[in-house]
Amino acid sequence: MASIAQYGVYYDCAQVIPSMLLPKDTAVLPMVMSLGKNPFYNNERLSAEIHIMHDFQSDFYGLEMRAVVLGYIKPELDYIS
Repeated sequence: MASIAQYGVYYDCAQVIPSMLLPKDTAVLPMVMSLGKNPFYNNERLSAEIHIMHDFQSDFYGLEMRAVVLGYIKPELDYIS
């Protein structure tokens, strides 16, 4: 993934694939994604951390999720505090 995108924060849409969730929890929802190596924690592996902007009524841990990247917001930065 990093070969086609630079590390940073992106805006996107995501959908948790229906299982036993309420219909409003399975809609296509706005999200942001951090793509990078998380320099604050000295990680060496590439990761994508997704934050869906929605107050889910139930847990969706372990369910399939689909995401579409729409645009770039800012580069990945290290915190200096």
